[in-house]
Amino acid sequence: MGGFTRRRRLNAGGQGEVWVGEAPDGSEIAMKYLLLNGNASQREEDLRRFQREITCQSSLSHAGVLPILGIDVLSPEPHFIMPLAEGSLRDLLNRNPGGLGESTVVEMFGAVLEAVDYAHKEGVIHRDLKPENILIMNGKPVLSDFGLGRRMFSDSTTLTVTHAAMGTFAYSAPEQFTDAHNVDVRADVFALGRILYEMLTGNLAFHGIDLDSVPAQFRFLINKATNREVDRRFESVAEMLREMRVLGDEPQNLLAPAERATALMSEIAAGSLDQVSELGRVFLENGDDPLLYTQTLPGMPQSVIAQLATKEPDQFHDIIRRFDQYADGSFPWDYTDTLAIFLFAVYQSTMDFRVHEMVLERLLVLGYTHNRWFVRNRFVAAVQDALKRPENAPLVAEVLRNHPESHAFVRGSLLDLSLPSVVAEAVAA
Repeated sequence: MGGFTRRRRLNAGGQGEVWVGEAPDGSEIAMKYLLLNGNASQREEDLRRFQREITCQSSLSHAGVLPILGIDVLSPEPHFIMPLAEGSLRDLLNRNPGGLGESTVVEMFGAVLEAVDYAHKEGVIHRDLKPENILIMNGKPVLSDFGLGRRMFSDSTTLTVTHAAMGTFAYSAPEQFTDAHNVDVRADVFALGRILYEMLTGNLAFHGIDLDSVPAQFRFLINKATNREVDRRFESVAEMLREMRVLGDEPQNLLAPAERATALMSEIAAGSLDQVSELGRVFLENGDDPLLYTQTLPGMPQSVIAQLATKEPDQFHDIIRRFDQYADGSFPWDYTDTLAIFLFAVYQSTMDFRVHEMVLERLLVLGYTHNRWFVRNRFVAAVQDALKRPENAPLVAEVLRNHPESHAFVRGSLLDLSLPSVVAEAVAA
């Protein structure tokens, strides 16, 4: 190809070799050559495979797929040109025989999953995913070597033992050795699961997988991806990617919302105030979790309530509004006391008029519907606090007017206070 010059051979395999070359501008590039050996039939088959590799790879435009810069399949030495990679995932694993750190694995493997998911959505199955075929460009993984790839529903040759090196055996799904033409995306899922295993442990999965050697949070993902039964694997790489994103590099993401909220409350109470917003997010994103709102939220320490009310007032209002919906019901007496203690702490932690209205009304309703004096006393204490500011008198009066059936229950306690006329009239009605 005009302007590109071979300089030195980088590596060679059974059907091809890669050279470092020089582009017209003097920059280094990679040149992959097909070695045409054997009889005419074999050479024809190898050329078809080489052209298929070019077709699959060049049809994909994604940051995670190595681009093809030039093609010449008509010359006596068919070849194509690519950017020169810094190395491969295999090189990285060789330098780290005990496996890569979990945060590195999560970042790199997530990028690989995104690239494979993209290829699948474009109709391309790789069929030969392994560390040697995942190159590193600018510190990021990119897919290469689509020589065994095929487009879904297309005609292509069957993968045979002669086309697979020992490394491929370790990553190929069982069905690839019996009917490679008809494998689907789950063959790539299998290979990805084994690659993930090796990235975490440094161990080749050729003789199977030892899940005990894998960090606990990755075991489910690897076990499902590498199941020998096709129908028991992830249905797609997209599904596998969703599972990987849940893991991140933070095991706490695997906790149930109630457990996550409890852990965050402990951290905030101990002084980690940067977690306040995260605590609010956990509650807001799990508003349909009754355990979170009826068991975990009422146990929130008052110091944490105050931090949430102060630092995230809008979140706090929305959380209390959702809690108020859960608190609308019939409960055992001891639980109504728990709710009353929490609601009074909420009242004391904010100056938000909207929250004060919700708390006063909920305390009033809980008290008279359960005939619970403890709750009534918290309501009266909240009213007494509210009336320290004259502008709150209309609010208290409105709450009372909205619930005339409660007056007999609270009238005696309220009339012991010095009430503004508007409140006294409301409770006397």
